[in-house]
Amino acid sequence: MRLTAQLTPHLRVMRGTERRPPRCVALLGDIGHAVRCTIHPQRASVCRGFAPSWEDGERNPRCDAARAGHGLSPLTPEDWRDPGAPLRSPGVPGVPRAA
Repeated sequence: MRLTAQLTPHLRVMRGTERRPPRCVALLGDIGHAVRCTIHPQRASVCRGFAPSWEDGERNPRCDAARAGHGLSPLTPEDWRDPGAPLRSPGVPGVPRAA
């Protein structure tokens, strides 16, 4: 399966993101319940540069807006903590409990 689509003569996008509503073909699962990127290690640069809110200790308004578009509340710093684990060191990636 081809994962990208031509958007302009010099720009390609992940297939599905050029449509409305956008849904990347590499996203597996049900948004708001459990999702994952099936190509995470090889994900597009636009995805690598999009940090979820509070992953790096800062709020991302674009993440909050994307979540709101799916009827989800914004992530909080507490979403990144495992209740039984100590706090992570800054800069160490994790996975939010509230996807």
